[in-house]
Amino acid sequence: MAVSDPQSDALPRVDVRFGSSAAPPYAAIVSLHGEHDLATAATIRDALSSLYGPILLDLSPCEFIDSTVIRAVLDKHRQLETDGHRVDLLVPPDRKVIRRVLDVSGLRLVLTVHDTMPSS
Repeated sequence: MAVSDPQSDALPRVDVRFGSSAAPPYAAIVSLHGEHDLATAATIRDALSSLYGPILLDLSPCEFIDSTVIRAVLDKHRQLETDGHRVDLLVPPDRKVIRRVLDVSGLRLVLTVHDTMPSS
């Protein structure tokens, strides 16, 4: 039986899934786990760099993002937008800290934010 270490669950992690049946309109779903800031912004930028097509950034498992992460997401959105694609966000209502960051930064005005996993 495997025992989960609560500390390892809190470590920042970036997962990328391609062509997920959970959200068919997206070429990739990128999930951020834990807290993301300057220390992980380059990892996020690298994960996004090779992706093309509509992207869903799943912030459900995310606890915090700062302006460096927002910048990486906006940069990717602007790059994709020139070809008619976009970056959407998934932020459930219970992620109050993330929602507050989106409101304060104005990111909610630029990107589509979904409360639940979009189906199509």
